Amino acid sequence: MADHVAVWQSVDRLELGAEIARRRPGATVFVQINLSGETNKGGCSFDEVPHHG
Repeated sequence: MADHVAVWQSVDRLELGAEIARRRPGATVFVQINLSGETNKGGCSFDEVPHHG
């Protein structure tokens, strides 16, 4: 499926983002970030997400 998708959204784990990058270099990935730090909510912590910009 990665060959047919150019934009991924709500990626909640860095491992998943790394796998997407491996299979589809150049794809756009929107990362889900858990800013509240609540354990019952999904998403990466802000500190573990590489910042671009």
